[in-house]
Amino acid sequence: MNFSKMKNSDVPELAVHHVQSWKETYQGIIPDEYLNGLTVESRVNLWTKVLENKDHYGEIVRAEGKIIAFISAGIFRGDGDLSKNEIFAIYISKAYQRRNLGRKLCERYFTSTRNSDAYVWVLKDNPACAFYEKLGGRNVDEADVEMGGQVFKELLYIIEHP
Repeated sequence: MNFSKMKNSDVPELAVHHVQSWKETYQGIIPDEYLNGLTVESRVNLWTKVLENKDHYGEIVRAEGKIIAFISAGIFRGDGDLSKNEIFAIYISKAYQRRNLGRKLCERYFTSTRNSDAYVWVLKDNPACAFYEKLGGRNVDEADVEMGGQVFKELLYIIEHP
């Protein structure tokens, strides 16, 4: 497996991986109608903008030449406090889950940025809550988020890096 910083040339494949990961992760949680409406084109637009942000941290993992995982992080989007950090997303292809890739991506993030902590929003029904709790994440807040005409609970965790 090969870890590398996200680059503009990764955007098309990253967008495909992002859409596939959402469908794998949220099937049975978020309505199929919403998931089926996700497009690679919209994710290309998203990632193109994200990578223009100088404060963004992004890393991908490749196996057999294909993107199988990524982490996206930056300044906390919550309360305007620019000293806070947020992990926006970690997505790992189902076939590569439970191989410590998420933990490795977090470790690399904390080591590279020298941040001592980071917030992360996670849908309450997402099995990844257990992953963040194993990392020592503590639930510090919650909020409602609307997707596909339904309201879901999101939990805000803080992960403190030792």
